[in-house]
Amino acid sequence: MRRFAIVSAILCAMLTVQAQSTSYGSAVVLEEDFSLCTDGTPEQPDSKNIAPGTNYVYEVDSAYTHQPHWSGYYVFQAGGCVAISEYDYYGYIYGGHISTPEAELYGEATISFRARRAGTSPNAGKLDLSLCDNTSGRLESVEFNLTTEWQDFTWTSSKGTFNNKNIFQFCTVDGTILIDDIKVTRVRNRTPGVVANMPKNNSATEFVANWQRSQVADIDGYLFTVWYKDMPKEEISGTLFYDFESIQVK
Repeated sequence: MRRFAIVSAILCAMLTVQAQSTSYGSAVVLEEDFSLCTDGTPEQPDSKNIAPGTNYVYEVDSAYTHQPHWSGYYVFQAGGCVAISEYDYYGYIYGGHISTPEAELYGEATISFRARRAGTSPNAGKLDLSLCDNTSGRLESVEFNLTTEWQDFTWTSSKGTFNNKNIFQFCTVDGTILIDDIKVTRVRNRTPGVVANMPKNNSATEFVANWQRSQVADIDGYLFTVWYKDMPKEEISGTLFYDFESIQVK
């Protein structure tokens, strides 16, 4: 796999350096089956909140996941899966949530999972799934209507930002929902752009281009496109007059 980075600058000559990848592969970012959540059942989730938000730290207790740093609020064990419930906050009803650990998810990030309504309620159970940047907020989202039967879902987003602070977040919109067998994969078919610096030794006949190196570790090289931007050969002359009488000063 070859990767290239992009630089663009406005000089006497125009310079563009473009990053490309000639082949892509899918890599597994995360897999979680919640087999450590042994208490409770899908019909009757356990009553212990494993993401209580103590001291405003909204992390899922790492004893219940195979990979640490899951985050959430109002998450419960449900016999090999997790339940997410609604909660009351000063008379207002909000949806609990669970989020994957922070990761690089730029390119095409695909999440697959199983979900259903908790218990046997025929009416309540809607899931909001979003891709978020923990530094800037929600990037893209989708909703799924759940039934009392387990269903398999897959969603792909290409909105991930160029950092390692991206997450997928599951949030209940209506009722208590069950989540299981989450898998996240990514195809890195996008590469961060490269910032151009001011040229060195800039003159009418030459310049030395330079740029900040890409932060991506496996960039193989830089693809350049250079073109010339000339000035008019004839002198352009004329008079510009404006009396500023329409400007009102208060």
